[in-house]
Amino acid sequence: MSDVQTWTEPPEPAQDDEGDTSSARLTIHWIAVDDRSHEAAVQLFGEQANDPEQFAEALLRAAIGLGALIGPAHHWAVTQRLAAYDGTTAT
Repeated sequence: MSDVQTWTEPPEPAQDDEGDTSSARLTIHWIAVDDRSHEAAVQLFGEQANDPEQFAEALLRAAIGLGALIGPAHHWAVTQRLAAYDGTTAT
């Protein structure tokens, strides 16, 4: 199997009057016992970095994206689990 790398370059960060950049980065890793690894990451800048709704959207997209990288069965399982989540812990 060939090595596949996929990424999206983040947009230019927004800077405030003092030159500081507000950002948040969310990264999810999956490492298998056969030394395969996958990573999905999302980086938010400016107002989006502090917005709970943007964070939630990024978390969902990263989880679904990682599932898709691992394979169709994982992608389907992640999507189904997120759709069925009712706020309780899994048993």
